[in-house]
Amino acid sequence: MLSWTACLLALACAAETSTTTTTTTTTTPGCEGAGDLPCVPKCCPLGQGISDEDGSCRPSDLPFRPYFEPPPPGDDYDYDYYDDDGGGGGDYNDTEPQLLDHNNSYIIVGDPCEFHKYRLEPFDSDDDDFFLERNGSLRVPRLFPGRRLSPREYCLDAHHVAGGGRGEAGGYDVVLPLLCFQRADEPRASSLQFVLYPVGLLISVPFLLATMLVHCALPELRTLRGKTLSCHVTCLAAAYVFLAAVQLGGDGFSEHACVALAFIIQFTFQACFFWLQVMCFDTWWIVRSSYKVAKALAAELEEEKDSEEGQGMANGGFDGTDGGPPSPAADPTVCCFPALVEGGAVPSKRTERKVFLLYSLYAWTCSAALLAVSLTTDLVPTIPSSYIKPDFGLSKCWFNSQEAELNYFYGPVIFVLVTNLIMFIHTSYMLWCITRWNNPGNNEKRCFLLGFSLFFVMGINWVLEVVSWAAGGPPAIWHVTDLVNTLQGVVIFCIYVLEPRVRDLAQRRLWPRVSRVLCKRRDRRAGGRPAAYASVAPAV
Repeated sequence: MLSWTACLLALACAAETSTTTTTTTTTTPGCEGAGDLPCVPKCCPLGQGISDEDGSCRPSDLPFRPYFEPPPPGDDYDYDYYDDDGGGGGDYNDTEPQLLDHNNSYIIVGDPCEFHKYRLEPFDSDDDDFFLERNGSLRVPRLFPGRRLSPREYCLDAHHVAGGGRGEAGGYDVVLPLLCFQRADEPRASSLQFVLYPVGLLISVPFLLATMLVHCALPELRTLRGKTLSCHVTCLAAAYVFLAAVQLGGDGFSEHACVALAFIIQFTFQACFFWLQVMCFDTWWIVRSSYKVAKALAAELEEEKDSEEGQGMANGGFDGTDGGPPSPAADPTVCCFPALVEGGAVPSKRTERKVFLLYSLYAWTCSAALLAVSLTTDLVPTIPSSYIKPDFGLSKCWFNSQEAELNYFYGPVIFVLVTNLIMFIHTSYMLWCITRWNNPGNNEKRCFLLGFSLFFVMGINWVLEVVSWAAGGPPAIWHVTDLVNTLQGVVIFCIYVLEPRVRDLAQRRLWPRVSRVLCKRRDRRAGGRPAAYASVAPAV
């Protein structure tokens, strides 16, 4: 009899041990100390809640009543509060569950997210439907099928939700989860985007700075065109430096540094494009001035020709050589704008400074205005959440959505590219007309060819950049255009510095000075005298 009793006791103990072991192995990470109490991760301490303005913890009187699925044993309450059939679109069940505190639940207080977090909105989207379990697990079937999130990947807090469900009026207090953004699975070091692109950007920077220095150092190039080009390449170099820093630094930047870098990149790129637009306008304006002069001259020549033909008819001749007035082609001063006949008048320094001031006012004001709008919508808490915000630093050091990129970056870029295209089409037409009437001056042709080259290089690549952004698709398709974009500094240097006229000027004016400085540095390092002094040293 005792042996049977001992066997039964042993079997009961084994069953209890097996049950205990099973319960321990299914404990959710982070809830090891919960025991039989429900495990609940709360973002803010009790009595506080997440602010919808800046995400910080602030005093709140909203009740913390999370809904569990499945319900506790013996409880017939339907805890699926937003959808009683699991299919979406159900009515809100206003039966309140138990108010939780540290006595009746195991509450884990704190923000578990290494990066930022986002709130699920089950009343607005079926994809955000979730189920909270008493062991601390969270199921989001549509976003994370077949997976349970642990308290290390999300936290809960009370929110006041407007509307009584999807599309309904009213409002109520409800506990919603905030999920952590996860680190990308792809290693950054092996990604083409974060290795080759920064290298290409940094290769371009010295060429851009060299272009700027050449046009600033040579008086012949320190014209209105040279000043606008210098501003353009300086902005592009700054944008490339900060963009390369973001791509190389990645997640190593703090949130504030990430946001600051995003604003700087936006401003420098926008300024670069507005200066490109200024250069296109300047080219259009120069050609337009010559076009008006050539048109007036052609009309005057035609009028003189008609007059000569009339005199020839009266005198029995047609060539106008019998005592007629001198030909305008032989005497260009007959035109009322003689200084503009060959490529437009060279403006005075005072006029050039005024024009450059107007150009600067336009380019910097437009860039600063876009930056101010981005700063206001992104950082001012009173801006409603219904506005499209940049959300810099939320998931990366750039815009957080395509809508924000369109409004604050690609939209202005498209505007600049379209206006540049219109100006160059009109400029081409005016040059064609000038060619019909007379040979255009070297200044117009040179400005047009250089401007068109720059517009073609930047325009085509950025058009493809906009297309890749809008069309999406596999990133490998756009690697070639993206890499060419990063090497624009090399192309600009070839167009504006290796041009024969600029190259010859640099060789005659700059290279002697540069070589002199290099020789002095070499001699100082060697500890000897410069060669100029060695030739006159006394013989021993």
